[in-house]
Amino acid sequence: MYSGLILKYKFEAEFTSRLVAAIHAVLAVVLSFICILQGPDPLVTPGEENTLMQIATMVVSLGYFIYDLWWCVVHQTEPVIILVHHAASILAIFMILIYGSSGSEAVGGLASLEFTNPLLQARWFLRMYGYGEAPLHTLVEVLFIVSFLFFRLGYGSKLLYSVLSHDNVVFPVKLFTVLLYVISIMFIYYIGQFIFRKYVLRSRSHCSDYMCEPDCECRRQQDKSSAE
Repeated sequence: MYSGLILKYKFEAEFTSRLVAAIHAVLAVVLSFICILQGPDPLVTPGEENTLMQIATMVVSLGYFIYDLWWCVVHQTEPVIILVHHAASILAIFMILIYGSSGSEAVGGLASLEFTNPLLQARWFLRMYGYGEAPLHTLVEVLFIVSFLFFRLGYGSKLLYSVLSHDNVVFPVKLFTVLLYVISIMFIYYIGQFIFRKYVLRSRSHCSDYMCEPDCECRRQQDKSSAE
């Protein structure tokens, strides 16, 4: 998909990568919600045998995370925390596929991880095209922050408790669940930095490691370094 979009529409690399990220996020969330509706519910009965729908959902996301990790390493546009997040996601999904159980927790986690991604990409596209000061950009930004906290901290905490409190969930799944939850907390910390700089200090440079702007000074310096 990435190569096809670049060749057919002549999109720039990061533009294309973010478009692919948004498409994957929508697909992953839709598939994950279908899995959750079909059951089992990861908040009630985690550790159950993987269903075919869960396997298909995990395979789709596994392919995406492998691609995006490769992209991030090659283009060096993302902070280390993103690389760790992708690597942990790849290992967690691969492990759950091998074990053949805990697919419900995997798709529940995917839904919470990817639900906010389209908003994050929409925010980037708005800034890319000069709408960084528009009310629509502010709305998208606020929706992203609120939904991120709701899904990562709210639903994520419930999922973490469910996984850790059930004996039929194997230890490696518990370990990776804790790891991904800690990564989410780190993302929340970076978002908190961003909120403080932008809305409290009113700083012109309010980037954080997770919410770097396409038009910010640090991104321009990064692009300059890459060009050199």
